Amino acid sequence: MMTNTMSLSIRRSSIFSYSVFVIAGLLLAAAATGQVSTNRQERTGGYLEGTPCPPANYDSLLPTFSDQSSRAAVPVTLEPLPTRSPGAATSAPATGLSIDSDRSRSLPGFSGKLYEVDQVDGSGVVALGQTVRIIPTASTWLYRALIRNHTCQPTQVDRITATLFGSTGEVIEVISAVPFIKHLRPGEPAPFELESSVPPLQVASISWNIELASIARSPSRQYRLKLIESRPVLSNEQYILFGTITNTAGEVSRVERGVAAWLNSDHQVVYFAPLEMRRFADPANPKQALTLEPGETGILYKKIDDPALVWLLSGTTVMLWSASE
Repeated sequence: MMTNTMSLSIRRSSIFSYSVFVIAGLLLAAAATGQVSTNRQERTGGYLEGTPCPPANYDSLLPTFSDQSSRAAVPVTLEPLPTRSPGAATSAPATGLSIDSDRSRSLPGFSGKLYEVDQVDGSGVVALGQTVRIIPTASTWLYRALIRNHTCQPTQVDRITATLFGSTGEVIEVISAVPFIKHLRPGEPAPFELESSVPPLQVASISWNIELASIARSPSRQYRLKLIESRPVLSNEQYILFGTITNTAGEVSRVERGVAAWLNSDHQVVYFAPLEMRRFADPANPKQALTLEPGETGILYKKIDDPALVWLLSGTTVMLWSASE
């Protein structure tokens, strides 16, 4: 299943890769038409009352920065990374599926695309079929994608399960995982990964089951995230992500995790991973969790040395999350 540290081994055979992309396209097209893929919600706990859904004003669902800190933000001087020519962009053949919006948002605890409150309709948390990317490893297949909260309340995602069916409707495998970001606000997406031992050529359809729990409110995520650099360096031998996270709350806050996801030009999730976090006062000491004073800015960092993964991430766009759960 999903682990915090993921390694990737990509087979470079063009025929093999093309077959994977074609099968992924067929699965996604079927999911888009609703012919072979379903979303089923299992929710524990009660629904929150008093919130009309969909709302009269969708923007009322967007979180806002508090910026109540009386302390001035820590001054930050950022040096650009050395310029190198990036490798060729990678993407699967177009599947003909549409994405609802290509705009980016900077919101508390989030930066990137596909945070869309105008898609909220009370239908539950859904798997975004057009974001699925199937990645081969040495012995398994990784299904990477985004889920999104289409309810009008903050929701906790406990588990995502996919049932894989064969051509005659038989169940050939059931796979599940827990997402990196569990608490989702209305319209918020989050990445997940499922690992399967079944080749995609044997999969005729997928049924999604997402287990939810209602919560009164999301944990505080008053952090402003900013991406500074994210690209190959050193003649494409490494990939570096560098950004900042600022505590915009009026109190000391502990960031439990930072997460990044990389999307290709077809909005498919090619990779996601936890980020290292560091204090500017102590940059040599990376942390998985970080305590920030009001107004303090920390560092978000990720270095990737796997040449196959560096190649895969070239030409992608980045989404960022932070959480205090």
